[in-house]
Amino acid sequence: MGELDNGDRPSGAQIARHLERASAALPKGVERVYARADSGFYCCEAVEAYERRGWQFIISARKTARLVDELKAAEWKPSPRTDADGQCEFRYEPEGWGKPYRFIALRYEKQPRPREAGEPEQYQLFETADYRYRVFVTNLKHAVDLLVWFYNQRAGAENLIKEANNDAGLAAYPSARWPMNCNHFQLAMLAYNLNCWLMLFNREEKAACRRPEAHDLGDLPLALPVSGGQDLATRGPGGGELQRSLCGAWNLPAPDGAVASDHGEREGLRPGASRGAPLLRIERA
Repeated sequence: MGELDNGDRPSGAQIARHLERASAALPKGVERVYARADSGFYCCEAVEAYERRGWQFIISARKTARLVDELKAAEWKPSPRTDADGQCEFRYEPEGWGKPYRFIALRYEKQPRPREAGEPEQYQLFETADYRYRVFVTNLKHAVDLLVWFYNQRAGAENLIKEANNDAGLAAYPSARWPMNCNHFQLAMLAYNLNCWLMLFNREEKAACRRPEAHDLGDLPLALPVSGGQDLATRGPGGGELQRSLCGAWNLPAPDGAVASDHGEREGLRPGASRGAPLLRIERA
């Protein structure tokens, strides 16, 4: 899949080949796939490839004059469960796509500035004179705020690498032999996790604890803030041994040996998903 890593925006044909190889690499028993991708995947070839395989997707849209016209004509509502000033959704058929799709959008108010006479709007930025927008195309049927939250979990690899190198000390590997470095990394992560637990136990007796409130996702475990912007969660309702990943999410071993989130579930979308760009979230039978 290296042809997408050269820094250039891939063509629709390259994206379709990439998804074909990703599909072939999936293990047997996968029943559902959720995909999320940035605007580099915004093309009819990607959407058609997702639909042929029955995959659920959300893709960030690129700005076009027609899409901006749709946003201006849309019925906007307040968006109390996101960071935006407004939200909307509409059916829209981009040029050459063959049929309309569900589009969702968030709108952020801008401080007005005077614009010179005859100055055109800059369509390379997804904003107009009065607003900034985030727009997505999707075949998922969930609420706008939940879909935006799900999309926001993608593309966190850089933060995970930074945490591993700076907080867990994995940049200082001791040997040129891979097995020895593996042992070192396991011990370093064990020490890092134990240190996080010790900091948690050492908190002040009246320290405030918080519970995530962004979405009603069932029986969420209590989350406690620790250093590095990460959260530690208590034992989840499903029981089992808790295991902390680099991204700060707690996971429970599933009955078939796969790792399942203990954060609760809402129609297949769950907090604590591992992140990537684009991400394929799979669920085993």
